[in-house]
Amino acid sequence: MYSKTFKPDVDIILRLKNGDESAFRFVYEQCYPGLYGFAYSFLKEKQLCEEVLQETFVALWMQKDSLDTAKAIEPFLFTVCRRRILDHFRKMTSTTALKKQLMSRMSELANDTEEAVLYHDALQITNAAIERLPPQQQLVFKLSRVEGLSFDEIADRLNLSRNTVKNHLVAALKNLRLQLNEHGLLCMWLLIITR
Repeated sequence: MYSKTFKPDVDIILRLKNGDESAFRFVYEQCYPGLYGFAYSFLKEKQLCEEVLQETFVALWMQKDSLDTAKAIEPFLFTVCRRRILDHFRKMTSTTALKKQLMSRMSELANDTEEAVLYHDALQITNAAIERLPPQQQLVFKLSRVEGLSFDEIADRLNLSRNTVKNHLVAALKNLRLQLNEHGLLCMWLLIITR
């Protein structure tokens, strides 16, 4: 990880605390190679390592006033670098999870949309088939399947015999089955006959 022999340099730390850029450059040149190797062993990508090290040295500069002259700078830098690496993995994990969740939701929405479009199309074909029925069959069908009236109620309303109503409905269903079957919409046919 880091060199155990790196001794605290009171002079360097005091110069850093005073904002001495040459002291910062010295620490950068001394510690960068070891930190880079450490970061690369986890990240395996040059650009990411450079970003992590940039953040690490920015943290050193930002926290220079709180440095302890009795402690070495190198362990501090490795600790900051390790935290930045962990932060990167946390972000990557949450981003990956977020991407998976988003893709899953988009897939669900696409399926929902596709199903809605297919259902809408099937409904349009079914309604067009109903509109093509002869007027009496269409009326009996709508009263039976849309309004939910019984044979007797339809017979009373249309002033027809129960048997005539039944015959019109049977003829209407047969006609619809043939039309919907042409469009491969047997499922809509099943919905119609089970109403």
